[in-house]
Amino acid sequence: MSREDTSIVALVRGANPRDSIEEAFQRLGGVESFIRPGDTVLVKANAAAPVPPSVRPEVTDPEVVAAVVGLLRDGGAG
Repeated sequence: MSREDTSIVALVRGANPRDSIEEAFQRLGGVESFIRPGDTVLVKANAAAPVPPSVRPEVTDPEVVAAVVGLLRDGGAG
């Protein structure tokens, strides 16, 4: 099996979304292993319903989206 056929996952638990997501990126080689400065990145959040994640856990928490976007921008994404 080649690397292209393998999924790599990092699981991090924590109270602060930004810290947890930053740790997950680090475990996967850092944001820079996914993007280069100036890259355009689309972040697809699961926002199918106008209800909070506490009611519908399949809805992505806005704090998680903000943390991912912030880390990608810090990494140079456009």
